[in-house]
Amino acid sequence: MKPLLFRCFAVAFGVVAALLCAEFGYRFSIFGAAAFSPRAMNSLAVVGGRALLQAPQIPGVRYQFKPNLDVLFMLQPFRTNRFGMRDRPRDAAKKPGSLRVALVGDSFAMGFALPEEATFGRLLEPLLSERLGREVEVLNFAVSGYSLLDYAGIVAERVGAFGPDLVLVGMCFNDFEPEHLARVRFDGVTRTPGFLRSHLWDQYLALLRHRSQPVQPPRPEGPPVYAGSPSERSQFPYVHHWLGRIREHCDRLGVPVLFVYLNFDRLDKSAEGQQVFARVAAELGVDYIDLTPAFEGLDAGSLFVLPNDSHPGARANQIFAGELLEPIAARLAGGR
Repeated sequence: MKPLLFRCFAVAFGVVAALLCAEFGYRFSIFGAAAFSPRAMNSLAVVGGRALLQAPQIPGVRYQFKPNLDVLFMLQPFRTNRFGMRDRPRDAAKKPGSLRVALVGDSFAMGFALPEEATFGRLLEPLLSERLGREVEVLNFAVSGYSLLDYAGIVAERVGAFGPDLVLVGMCFNDFEPEHLARVRFDGVTRTPGFLRSHLWDQYLALLRHRSQPVQPPRPEGPPVYAGSPSERSQFPYVHHWLGRIREHCDRLGVPVLFVYLNFDRLDKSAEGQQVFARVAAELGVDYIDLTPAFEGLDAGSLFVLPNDSHPGARANQIFAGELLEPIAARLAGGR
């Protein structure tokens, strides 16, 4: 009996050891040495699951970052200033002779899983200052998970107090889809600590879900029509409404606005985003830049922030900054 129990125990021990080796091997291939750090692995969570959020303190947005955060999020130091921006400390009043850009957006503009100094907003500050011969600040109002209605709320209720000379709205490929406006949760801690969760098992389940999805029928010719309030002016009423509201708020503030499609991929949804945003921008007569052509010939996967995360990484942010330098500089110079 004892030899049988010993063999069962040995087999079970071997299976567990093999699974642990596979798990940590997979983690190491994705996260490097951080795979062995409980603190680093526990930082891998959705924004709401890391207790970074609070209920909105201003109307028109669904949530905000808490002020004065200093935590580890997605393997990177994550700090917010006293205004709740993922940004360095700022004064509400603009320095005499300086210029300000208010950057509004979601995780693409916020710099998901990137150190703050690698985000295109921070990269633009010294480039613009040198280009224009005066100090330029790029204030980052972006929050992960925001969408068009949140952008409008931020522009209407927050940016005006900081005296911007330009509002830069960085749009993402899912901003034209109202169904992405999921209910926000405000968890005190991560529900399942990343160090205890099996990342390899998560990846396997993701593959199963992908394989179980039915084959999509061919897309009908012509532009798709998305949900939203009825509008006779646009085939995309949801986008038309909120981009129009942002433009109206900027007009009221007397500040020019530039809409930018922060796209570095050519997936189906990214291509749809190109179509939607370009058409609505033309309908509204607003300044709009599509950054997709800047990534022609580049492998999108090589630009991911992590091998298993398709947010734009450091290289993509460098390209964003390089492409936006002259258009922003020209608009700031024109307003002097």
